[in-house]
Amino acid sequence: MQITGRPEGYYVNGVEFDGYQNGELLDAKGLGYEKLLTAEWSTARGPLRDAADRQLEAAGSTPIHWIFA
Repeated sequence: MQITGRPEGYYVNGVEFDGYQNGELLDAKGLGYEKLLTAEWSTARGPLRDAADRQLEAAGSTPIHWIFA
């Protein structure tokens, strides 16, 4: 709700996004995600990449704007 002002749970082809605005699907990640992606010890890169791949497939030709706090 923070980035769109709308309730959570915007789905496209069964895949969740945080919203849709100005012709783009939105997906926001909170504080700490950058560290999960860059830390050598982190095992989160694979699952986050898999989620992004699912979003890309679901979105088709609609652009996705990923936002990291």
